[in-house]
Amino acid sequence: MQSENNKQSMKKLDDLQQGGNATARSAKSPVKSKRNTKGKRSISPSGEETCTKPNMDYSAPELLKANMCTPLPVDNLLEHAYTFWQFGDWDSLAKIERDAMQQHPDRAQLALLASAGHLQTNNVDAAKQFIHLAKSWGCSKKLISQILVAGVHSSLGRAAAIMGQQLRALQHFEYAIAIGAPDSIAAVLVRQCLESDDVYDAIDNVVATNNMPSHELFIFYLGLADQFILRKDTVTALHFLETTRDQIDTTDDALLTVLVQKFVAIGKADLATDIVVKATLHKEGGIHLNSKDKAAIQSAYDKGRAVAQTKSAHGHDLLLQYLLSHIQEIKTVAAGARPVVIEIGTTRENLSSQGSTREIAEFCKKNALHFITVDMDPHNTRMAAEMFKKLGTEFHAITMKGEDYLRNYKGNMDFVFLDAYDFDHGQHSELRQSRYKKYLGNPIDEAACHQMHFDCAESVLAKLSPNGLVCIDDTWLVDGKWSAKGTLAMPFLLEHGFKLLEARNRAALLARDATSGTFETVGTGKAVNLINN
Repeated sequence: MQSENNKQSMKKLDDLQQGGNATARSAKSPVKSKRNTKGKRSISPSGEETCTKPNMDYSAPELLKANMCTPLPVDNLLEHAYTFWQFGDWDSLAKIERDAMQQHPDRAQLALLASAGHLQTNNVDAAKQFIHLAKSWGCSKKLISQILVAGVHSSLGRAAAIMGQQLRALQHFEYAIAIGAPDSIAAVLVRQCLESDDVYDAIDNVVATNNMPSHELFIFYLGLADQFILRKDTVTALHFLETTRDQIDTTDDALLTVLVQKFVAIGKADLATDIVVKATLHKEGGIHLNSKDKAAIQSAYDKGRAVAQTKSAHGHDLLLQYLLSHIQEIKTVAAGARPVVIEIGTTRENLSSQGSTREIAEFCKKNALHFITVDMDPHNTRMAAEMFKKLGTEFHAITMKGEDYLRNYKGNMDFVFLDAYDFDHGQHSELRQSRYKKYLGNPIDEAACHQMHFDCAESVLAKLSPNGLVCIDDTWLVDGKWSAKGTLAMPFLLEHGFKLLEARNRAALLARDATSGTFETVGTGKAVNLINN
């Protein structure tokens, strides 16, 4: 049964349809045009000449055009308006003024989207005016119904989500997509990816094979983020929001506004602030600052953010800070060679606090070190390889179980960061568990986590350079015993000639104890004397 709000919304829509154009055909006798795969004009049963389009997928703005008889060019105004409609930013749609669209080539579509904004903000009179404009400028009654009804479902979905009615919210959002934009490339692809047996592989395939423009990628990733928010998988949702952020220009106020609102809505105002500060400093107009002043402000802000991030950073920060403090010794002893940093466990989510692969890569590029990241999941290594390409580096992303890679590694290891198999804290998402089941045959298991890192530690013992370093992430002392990923690996290394250099951020940094005399070197790699400096 429809809710009272739904009934009222539908009645409001019916009133608008009847009042918008006195000469409009009754809803009981809609025009039914024949499907024409060549995009020609045809005659409807009512005797009217109608426009038909090829049976194909359309991008979001093109969906609107598919219902028009004359193809119209697409520009940023229409893209922004559609994005506002897609994500329920009714206030922004309602602010589109008639004068701005009067001479616009996409004025019919803009008027229709503006009417949806006015309808959802309870400005019925204005909604009627824009519906009339949309009709007079060429929009069909069917398209008007689709867009406005979809807007109703979108609002009801958000209301249901706020009240914690996740199933009802999902149903409304699905209706909104099916009714308002059934052929939208981004909407269809989001649905297909989420229905796939392997979500990440499906997403990788979409990005690789669909040459979507940046605004469509924006909608695609934002749509994925919305779906994972509904599933209460905040980590994955943040990953896709951060990925969305990579798709937009810092001067695109409309899309930046949508993204900022999303971050604030899920309690990440700090990330929203990052976007606002960066956009403000890159924006023309407003406060007039020269490039030197802008750089100084950005530097001060970055320093403040760095302090905050260091407090919550993962173990890679412990390793990188130690390397940075000894970088001159590294370069001197290397004598032109490139020491290697090996990461076991590539970054899975694009999160500012957990982006070890990116941060290590940027550090190695800046300091002329080589970098290899290893992971069992091809999605993770594909993301890393793409990131290395953008950085302009020749670093390696290898798809392989980390313990196997270290076991087969030839020569000495210089610096190793172990952050692979997750420990079982009981809060892993269904999506993350599915990756373990697919590539390791079982869900996350605490004993398997301990054993995997122990196996890595055995290889580190055999192959780490005499003055190399190993950092184990996600390990800390509980009643005097090492826990989580270091449960077996930490006592094993400490009992076999290693010493603890530092422990913080739930991570431990170790080096061989030069006084123990219990190890032999393997290979011909050059060692860097960091321990006694």
